[in-house]
Amino acid sequence: LEIVHAALGLVRSPVFVTTLQVGSRIAALFAITHSPASQVQFGAGMMILSWALVEVPRYLFYVFAIVSGDATKKTPFPLFWLRYSLFAVLYPTGITGELTVFLTAAKDPEFLNYYGEQYATFMYYFIMSFPVIYAPGALPMIMNMAANRRSAFKKRFAKPPPPPRGIVFPVTGTKGTEEIRSSTP
Repeated sequence: LEIVHAALGLVRSPVFVTTLQVGSRIAALFAITHSPASQVQFGAGMMILSWALVEVPRYLFYVFAIVSGDATKKTPFPLFWLRYSLFAVLYPTGITGELTVFLTAAKDPEFLNYYGEQYATFMYYFIMSFPVIYAPGALPMIMNMAANRRSAFKKRFAKPPPPPRGIVFPVTGTKGTEEIRSSTP
């Protein structure tokens, strides 16, 4: 549903980045559920822990944003900071965990022969396509979050506009993007 939400504009996430993230998670879960070797290596736990630690503050942030009506300024600062800062550690650890799962599954005969020995080569190239995709795909995901962080902090700590000086007449119309003000209606 995250991809659909991004495509419909219900969330501000880019569709391409969301598709990469969701697709890689589905592939990693497929690999980990069908490869006993990838289940017991350190990367599996690191991957799942990273996923959980990035999502819990994210959804708690969304709850506070809905309740308060303002995601930028009215959410508690520690939660705001966690939402926009944890990615710097958790995205690389999650990606590393996912890569170890893919690489371990690619060497696991039980995974490679899951659909039969005749499909072992296909399974190998299928699972190894994900590390190849990660090379160009991981950096845009991390850079997108860095840009989101910069933008969110800029909005949260923006100075309010100064009050108008002198007499300010009411807006009587617009001409393009310019407001027209008149002392007489």
